[in-house]
Amino acid sequence: MRQMFTMISHVFAQVIRDEDYAVSASQQVTANSQTLKSVVFGRNEPALHHYHATYKRVLESAK
Repeated sequence: MRQMFTMISHVFAQVIRDEDYAVSASQQVTANSQTLKSVVFGRNEPALHHYHATYKRVLESAK
C-alpha cells in the first residue's frame, strides 16, 4: 500500500512540475498582456472557483 501511495505522489509531483508550472507561466504572460476579456475555470479547479467567488462577493459587498 505504501508503495502505491509513493508512486501516486511521484506521478502528481511530475505532473505539477512538468505540466502545471509551464502552463501557469504561459497563462501569466497572457494575463499580464491584458488582452483577455474573461477566464473560464474547469470543473477540476474547485480552489480557484472558491477563491474567485469569495473575491467577487467581497468586492460586491464593498459597493
